[in-house]
Amino acid sequence: MTLTDTELEHIVGQLLDSFYAHRIQKLEGLKLANILKRKNPYRFCAIGMQEASEIVETLLQTYLSSSDEGIFSDVFFEPPSKGGEASGQVFWQELTGDPTLYLRIIRVMQDRPTRHKVEFDHAWAAAVNRFTAAFVADFCRPDGRINWEALVEFNSGARE
Repeated sequence: MTLTDTELEHIVGQLLDSFYAHRIQKLEGLKLANILKRKNPYRFCAIGMQEASEIVETLLQTYLSSSDEGIFSDVFFEPPSKGGEASGQVFWQELTGDPTLYLRIIRVMQDRPTRHKVEFDHAWAAAVNRFTAAFVADFCRPDGRINWEALVEFNSGARE
């Protein structure tokens, strides 16, 4: 099954549309409390983070990075990356019979991700602002310093 360049461009375009729609949907539906409960606040304190926005961006980047792996695998049928016999070329060639498909996919992406990035950047900025405001309200002292005890209690305290 060999795809023409036009067919491949169409498929990759649709997959990128879906990938970015999933990324934006994940950001818009995310709640600060949900990701704060999964992360270790001791680490943030230990490495000297002092800005709410720095903690928020780190939380969002970590969350989105792990989420992207799942989305990308689901949307792009990402091949295993174990090297050797399971490398991208072998995977795509076995799947389609095209020994160059793994390179053709990246070629047809061209500037499509850049076009999606504008919309994503707006969603990212909104999430950072929303989470930073919530973080400051819940975990910062009146003088702006982080209230580490409140953060650790929220994250690690006994649940009633």
